[in-house]
Amino acid sequence: MRLHLAEIYFTASGQRTFNVVINGTTVLTNYDIYAATGARYKAVVREFTATADSQGRIVINFNSVINNAKSSGIEIIRSTIVFLDDTSGKIRGLFQAPDL
Repeated sequence: MRLHLAEIYFTASGQRTFNVVINGTTVLTNYDIYAATGARYKAVVREFTATADSQGRIVINFNSVINNAKSSGIEIIRSTIVFLDDTSGKIRGLFQAPDL
């Protein structure tokens, strides 16, 4: 999955920080978009691995530390697993995760 982030309000680092938790695991701590990009109106994309539960859910929590947490977009990407033949190295099969 990918989180798209851009600071469009604050004009310096330290004015907005937040934590991001995906499926109970903290993936970003005290994240500051402005500090990460160095500018207002500049985007950054952070990519993480997340597995949907048995009901197809991925739980994302944005926890504010300073001011309100924000995201500019969330992208969920279906994964494909490639199986290679152990001896020849050729592709033996593909498994594509079901649509969520």
